[in-house]
Amino acid sequence: LEQRSGHRILWTEESGRLVMWYIAKHKQVSRLMQLIDDSKSRSARQQIPDSLVNELQHEGLLPQNEPKEVLLDIFGNVPLKMYDVDFNTISEIAKESWTPQLHLTDEERDIVEEEGTVLVLGRSGTGKT
Repeated sequence: LEQRSGHRILWTEESGRLVMWYIAKHKQVSRLMQLIDDSKSRSARQQIPDSLVNELQHEGLLPQNEPKEVLLDIFGNVPLKMYDVDFNTISEIAKESWTPQLHLTDEERDIVEEEGTVLVLGRSGTGKT
């Protein structure tokens, strides 16, 4: 990142990972932090109650592993695009040729790595592409 005066990195810790939401000008920090808080509240409302999860798992309708939290974009009810950046590659970020690796869930990775034609159904704006 180039040297910029008055910029702030807006981040939170989510499930043992650091999520960097924005690099923002100082005057935008309050507004963007409110949007981040709202996004986290919307994400929490999307969670299935534990009692229902247990019931569905007991009936074999839901895998035994814990449901993964899906963070929502601050500007809409669509999944937040996440990128994995390893600590050892942080110095690479400054290079113009650097492109981040998109973080995929296990389900998303299964779809991407599937051979042949794959049909993915879902509502508009839910990140199928």
